[in-house]
Amino acid sequence: MPVKELISTVTTKGQITLPAEVQRRLGLKPHDKVAFAIDTERDEVTLHPVAFPLQAVFGSVAPATRTEDFQAISREVRAEKIEDEVRTLKGQ
Repeated sequence: MPVKELISTVTTKGQITLPAEVQRRLGLKPHDKVAFAIDTERDEVTLHPVAFPLQAVFGSVAPATRTEDFQAISREVRAEKIEDEVRTLKGQ
């Protein structure tokens, strides 16, 4: 299998920039995660994208509203609906 070698420089912080071709081939977008697999027998490192299932991030963001808020909204909507029905019946 032919191998294409691409070069990248390690910064003083230990960071590298992935060449655009590697990003395209792996389907990487900004903020995606990658994993390095180290084969100690062959002394090789491979890189692959990491998929995060929804369960992995569950609870990492606080909900926008609380359950109590939904209950209050539900009561308000029901009351408005009743008022609309009463107005409709009085109009007939």
